[in-house]
Amino acid sequence: MAFTALLLVGLHVAGCSDGESELVDAAPPEDNYRMVVDAYAPVIYGNANGDNRIDHLDVDYVKGVIEGINELTELSDANYDGKIDEADILQIKWIISGTQTELTLQDMDGRPVTRSRNQ
Repeated sequence: MAFTALLLVGLHVAGCSDGESELVDAAPPEDNYRMVVDAYAPVIYGNANGDNRIDHLDVDYVKGVIEGINELTELSDANYDGKIDEADILQIKWIISGTQTELTLQDMDGRPVTRSRNQ
């Protein structure tokens, strides 16, 4: 659902020519499709391995960071408290299940913004 909405925003922007919004063909072009989607993908803390998905692979990656096996990434700090620990693993699991109470992401200027579920 979120991916679909994000994709439509990217397609609207890609289809703008003179400041007016126009819907473009939803069929993905061969080379530019991935670039358009990636350009509008939100940067969410918890996407520890940087694959633009938050899933069990991120849980495993953060475990590896804690054990000293994997390289520390900025997005490994899923709860954005300045340290990488079991609380980050729990936050990622909550994001996966949709039960997180807060979510930290980067705004368009790359600044971290934490939003609570009620906002």
